[in-house]
Parts: sequence; C-alpha cells; structure tokens
Amino acid sequence: MSIANEITRLQTAKSNIKTALENKGVAVDSAATLDSYATYVNDIPSGGGNPLIKSIEVEDFTGTTFNEFSTYITELTIPSGVTKIGKLAFYRLLGVTNIDMPNSVTSIGEQAFYECYNVTAITISSGVTKIESNTFVHCESLTSIDIPSGVTSIGQAAFAYCYSLSKVKIPSSVTSLGDTCFSSCYSLTSIGTIGSDSSVEIPNSVTSLDGTFAYCSGLTNVTIPDTVTNIGNSAFSTCRNLTSCTIGSGVTSIGENAFSYCVKLENIVIPSGVTTIGGRAFNNCSSLTSVTVLATTPPTLGNTNAFNNTPIGSIYVPSESVEAYKAATNWSAYASQIQAIPNS
Repeated sequence: MSIANEITRLQTAKSNIKTALENKGVAVDSAATLDSYATYVNDIPSGGGNPLIKSIEVEDFTGTTFNEFSTYITELTIPSGVTKIGKLAFYRLLGVTNIDMPNSVTSIGEQAFYECYNVTAITISSGVTKIESNTFVHCESLTSIDIPSGVTSIGQAAFAYCYSLSKVKIPSSVTSLGDTCFSSCYSLTSIGTIGSDSSVEIPNSVTSLDGTFAYCSGLTNVTIPDTVTNIGNSAFSTCRNLTSCTIGSGVTSIGENAFSYCVKLENIVIPSGVTTIGGRAFNNCSSLTSVTVLATTPPTLGNTNAFNNTPIGSIYVPSESVEAYKAATNWSAYASQIQAIPNS
C-alpha cells in the first residue's frame, strides 16, 4: 500500500469515527489528533443518569473499528452506563495496556478484545454472566485475571494464547470451562483445588475439562478435583513440563489425547471409577514408566495406541483383575506389562 493510500485510509476512518461520535451527541474538535479520539467516548452525554450510549458495536463505526488507530490509542475508557460491548469492538488495540469496565456492562461479545497484545490488566464488569468464545484470546501481556462471581461459563478459547497469564481466579458460580479456554497459557505453573494457592484453582462446580489446558508448557503440577467427572479430549495435551498429576476420585472418563506429549510425566494413577480411556490418551509420554489402574473391571480402552511411544515397564492393576486386563480388548496388547499392584 502506498503512503498516499494509507493516509487516505486513515483520514476516511477518522472521519467515520468522528461521525459516529457526533451521532452519539459528542462535539468532536475537527483538529483533534488521532490519539485523543478514544477519550471522546467518555464525553458521550447522559440524561438523568441514563447514558445515551448503551452499546459499543463495530457497526457504530460504519465498518471502521478502533483498531484502525491501534498504535495511536493508549487509553481506553468505557463510560458508565454501557451495557454491551459487541463482537470485535476493540480488536487489536495495540497501544492499550489497561481495560477497566464499568459494572453496567452485562454482555461482552466474541473476540471483543482479541489480539490486544499489550494489555497487562483487565477488570471485568461484575454484571457479566458469560465470557464468550475468544473474548481475550492473544492478550499476550495479561498477567492475571479475576473472573467475577456472577459468571457461569467461560467460552471456547476465551483466554487462549495469553502467554503471560500466571494467575486465574475462577468463582464457584462457573460451571462450564469451554474447550481450550486456557490453551497455550505458558506462564501457568499449577492447577489445583480451591485453597491450594495454585495458578488456577478449579471450583467444585466444574465437572468437565475439554482441551482446557492444552499446550500450557509451564505447567509442572496438576491436581484434578474429585468433583470433575470427565477429563476430555486433549485436556492437558502437550504440557511438556508436567511432572506430577493427581486425578480426582470422581473421574469416570479420560478422553483422547488427554495427556499426550506430556513428555516429563513419569507415572500416573487412574482412579477406580474410570470406565473409559480414549485413544492415544497417554501417547508419546516419553518418560512414562509406570501406570496404576485401580478399577477392578478393565476400563474400555479406545485403541491399542493409548500408551503408544511410552517406555512403560509396568501397568499395575488389582490382583484379582490381572487376567481380566490381559484378556480385555486393547489391553491385551500390553499383557506382558500388566501385573498386580504391589502390597504396600
């Protein structure tokens, strides 16, 4: 793109935002600089305590989003009274480091803060009840997040690729963690139960983990609460520094690739309530030498690749079930490694 065309594009975008703000009742100085435009949002008038603006939408800017000026805007103030932040509303604001929402906000659209690479702090409105898919994906400088107590679900990939995220507070109101919602958060070091002072404490209200912490390469220690029943597909896949994992007694199923490529995991105990283990569940766990399965009835094994490319020397099972495991479908491929749990 030529310099002349780029200047024309920015001038057109600036004119569109000026018109949108004026339509909201704001008097915009025609000589205003680009970096002052974000502050005009705070000047939108209100009447009787009810602001005229109730939502911030991409459409408000006639096809031009704030990211047209991403390197110029350094401060973002969302006025009190705004109830909705629409999809992609603040996509790729590269100059903004802090986002503070008023508690009037009850809805945040998908990808609303997508690729705000330099944001280090976000305060989510207490009025929000759902974090949509991809809302904060690639907020790569964000270091911590406190999910408000009214939130019931965190959507797919909501905080994925937040590389600096080292602390997440999830309230007991949350019942659903979307697929890959914290995937590739490299700075998380531990997952635990409430009160464990872990990077992420999983509340008792959450029963399923699906791809939730895949590619979290900083994880070294995981304790899955007894209230979780399903460790879904790829839940902890490629957590390459994971050395310790305690699976809660309530777990009944372990999905495909759940722990694949956890290359530093040396042993695992699978609780007695587990009835299914998916294909490639522990595939390429290249340090895994010992597996203990406490179920007396052999769980359904997805395929013979569940422990593929691992140096397992022993699969320990209840003494009364050794022959049943050796004869069971797909377990029979590991017959030479199956033996009774040693007496303690």
